[in-house]
Amino acid sequence: IPQELLDIQEKIIKCNENEISVIDRMSAGLFLYQLVGLSNKTPHTFNKDHLDKIWKLLNINKDLVKDKAIYIEILNDQLGIAVSSRYLLPRVSNTIRNVIEKVQQLEDSGRYDKTTLYQKLSALTSLAYKASALLGMWKEMAQLRSKMAPEIFERLQALKEIDKEHDYESIYKIVSNQVPFSSFINPISSIDQESAPMDEKKFNSFRIYDFKSFGFKNLQMKTKDMEESKSQSAIEEFNSNIKNMENHTKDRNGYFVSQIKDSSILVLGRSIKLTILFDTDFEMIHGGVLDDSFSQCQLYGSYTDLNGTLVESQYNLIIDFPVVDEKLSFAQLKGTHRKVETTTKNEKTIYDMDVIMNVERRQLFYE
Repeated sequence: IPQELLDIQEKIIKCNENEISVIDRMSAGLFLYQLVGLSNKTPHTFNKDHLDKIWKLLNINKDLVKDKAIYIEILNDQLGIAVSSRYLLPRVSNTIRNVIEKVQQLEDSGRYDKTTLYQKLSALTSLAYKASALLGMWKEMAQLRSKMAPEIFERLQALKEIDKEHDYESIYKIVSNQVPFSSFINPISSIDQESAPMDEKKFNSFRIYDFKSFGFKNLQMKTKDMEESKSQSAIEEFNSNIKNMENHTKDRNGYFVSQIKDSSILVLGRSIKLTILFDTDFEMIHGGVLDDSFSQCQLYGSYTDLNGTLVESQYNLIIDFPVVDEKLSFAQLKGTHRKVETTTKNEKTIYDMDVIMNVERRQLFYE
């Protein structure tokens, strides 16, 4: 980086943000963040002191901003940098509420149309929606969703295939109690919950866990909306397969143990993503939520196979070693799994089992 840019950086870091204009604060914050990006290959290595200064520059009291367009730009900068840096995410809870307030004001005045995909607030609302999911602000997530065009959800859903992106649609189905045939008897999240400020000390800015083993036991199966003879045949085949499995390796707790590869868990804030690959050609991606103690998670995912069968998957898990502990490399997740297969004829096969997952935290040097 050229020395003249480093000199400007030093001046910005030392400046008193309360003594400069709103426009200068915005420009200085964006300049400093761009410089941080130039000197780092990944958010994982960002200088936290520089990020703290960026937030001080951009955290501008709305009473100081007279121009509504500039105010929207400030909200956009706050959210964009918070989401991309990850470290600053716990600080944008009020920003999310301010976005909802601004959109509501425009809607009340007849100047907001969510069907206009490229209107100025579209990207801002989408950013706030993602951030609300990561912060566990489920009520705000639902409020923002009601202001967004359907095309935005399609774009967000496509993003889940990217390693570092979450499955926001599945997260919303969980928190809004829309998971079909849900096994979540005691939901840990709800869109009716008032959100509390995120504890920065507990906030997981970004963690990945790789699978070491996957175990299952107590397999059960039932059918729904299926002809009696076909259902009986399917159950008999299932019972036969279970009997044949008795010779397979079990651990001391009776779990059938399988080694799976290319499977991982991503934790960011109150959101969790499970990517799991068994013996099929389909990678199963789940979106999920963590409770506020980070000791329990609920996940949901779905895909349609080559025969047109809809496969839906749910996990309800207790985390034996909380993911907030910096010193622990390993974690164990234990609980229940439900899989529902729905054919094109609307015939359903429902599988339930107990599961245990042993995972190891990946050391992140470059993401």
